[in-house]
Amino acid sequence: MPAQQKRSPGEGSARRYRGDNDASLAGSPAESDTTPSSSSSSCTTNSGVGGGAPLPRYQSLLADRLSGLDLPPTAHGVDPDPADCPDLPSCELIEALTRSSFPDNELRDALTEYQVQNYLRDETLTTTTDHTQETSAVYSVEDDIPYEEIVKDSKQLKSRRTTPIDEYDKLDDPEEVDEPELKRALYRIKALLLLKGKGIDKLDNAALERKYPRELIVENSYFLGYENHEAFGWYFDSKLCQLAALTDYQRLVIFNHCEDQYQDWSRYRSYYNTPETDRDYLLYWKAIAEKIKWTEDYMYVETSSREWSNIRRKASYQAIRIATDFENIHQDLALVGIDELLWSTRLYVYYLKDLDGVFFEIWKRVIKEENVKDCFKKSLKEVYDLKMFPSRERAMKCEQTIAEQFHMCTVGITKEVPETKARDLIAHQVRHKLAMTRGYDHYARKKLKVAEYIGLIGRTSP
Repeated sequence: MPAQQKRSPGEGSARRYRGDNDASLAGSPAESDTTPSSSSSSCTTNSGVGGGAPLPRYQSLLADRLSGLDLPPTAHGVDPDPADCPDLPSCELIEALTRSSFPDNELRDALTEYQVQNYLRDETLTTTTDHTQETSAVYSVEDDIPYEEIVKDSKQLKSRRTTPIDEYDKLDDPEEVDEPELKRALYRIKALLLLKGKGIDKLDNAALERKYPRELIVENSYFLGYENHEAFGWYFDSKLCQLAALTDYQRLVIFNHCEDQYQDWSRYRSYYNTPETDRDYLLYWKAIAEKIKWTEDYMYVETSSREWSNIRRKASYQAIRIATDFENIHQDLALVGIDELLWSTRLYVYYLKDLDGVFFEIWKRVIKEENVKDCFKKSLKEVYDLKMFPSRERAMKCEQTIAEQFHMCTVGITKEVPETKARDLIAHQVRHKLAMTRGYDHYARKKLKVAEYIGLIGRTSP
């Protein structure tokens, strides 16, 4: 699993942006993929999916999306009682279990409006972005770790390599094949129940097996029919399920939406990492994103130059030193992390850095006017002339593009919202709607969440 070179963002960069039908999560390299802290609690309703008081637009849209998820008949020939699933699932659960296109931009717009309504009603929502503080970098461009120390660190990381998976040792006994398939069918049914609103604490495995006994699952081939369910953002790979040495967690694969959602999806699915390794990778990724932040100042350096080679060498040495703190990170994975960090940082600097600030400054001006469309051009010129965001001056010259992105990322944010909260909501929309190709950090994070929700592993991921 060697580290790989990435091409310059200038090559084929148009494919790096998500359109209206894909509101995938991404942002600056140090940011996580979770929704604002209020989302998980504010996305449920006590009125239920099937009746009660009228739902806000967000909840109505969500209920409509979820109504198409059909559960298989139980041993009694009926779906579970709707009373068993009284609430809509949390935003976090939906993000984890569904494909990235499931919560589309219409749903995200309604979610923003819903958050704004809640804020104006009780002002209890918390902001998640502090725009006045920067994470202090532990390392700088001046820090050059001696080669002798790197040799020692590399030796330590290389000693952690696990035994390669024997891809020729396959399951061939019928019972060895059937039992895992039965179990995986129940995982899929459990996921549908969760999306239907069943509380995770109310899902009893023994009761589920009684409702969906072995003979019913085999007779109806549930483990086949639910493999490619249109809502799921994950599946158990049929080829990986044949390998005897793998666990179900290692056979779990995250769906690759539009075939370019991930930087190197085919490699990610063949890493065969354990949950412990993936958890350590997320901690390692967070550490290098914070401690090697200095590289952000050098992203316009030509990647074929000697200067960039020196920058990459220093960053790689620092990353190897950081990786020694995480017992499940070996050298190959450490180098994958720093390569993807440098690549995602370059994309962030080229296309997203300070864009939330641009939109926020325009929003402050246009929100005071009755006719937002007529006021936009004047406000854009004013922000441009103030030279507040040098990195985005070229982008601001493309009025039509910046206007489309602005309206996409400020929909539903009314003038009643305090500026501190508005900035946070705009930044959140930028991360969701103008997202770029994802790396292994996102893949591992989503895989861990899926595995936790369906009960494949314990809920202890970072």
